[in-house]
Amino acid sequence: MLYWSIHSSAKALELKHTIKLIQRLDEDISEIDAEIKIIMDKLDSPILSIPGIGLAMASMIIAELGNFNQFSSPDKILAFAGLSPSTYQSGQLTNCYSHMEKRGSRYWTVNPN
Repeated sequence: MLYWSIHSSAKALELKHTIKLIQRLDEDISEIDAEIKIIMDKLDSPILSIPGIGLAMASMIIAELGNFNQFSSPDKILAFAGLSPSTYQSGQLTNCYSHMEKRGSRYWTVNPN
């Protein structure tokens, strides 16, 4: 019976500290999110006007690409990101639906979720 009591107390202590750790991490995430919002507000980037792109995704794209004005066309941005449209051809058959191929840096991801 004593063993069960000690074991239970140890588990309760572990759970208490795990909860504190999760709360601390939540606070850190909130602080980082607030800083990202401040930075993105200062940048006033039009990327946030694209449907489906929120603060986190926009900040990752900007961090990777930098200033969009350094690219003369959208194709050059795609090439920098390692993405390129491809078309399947075999003899006389041509796929009319092209898809994006991933090439280049393995650290650049289109959808981190």
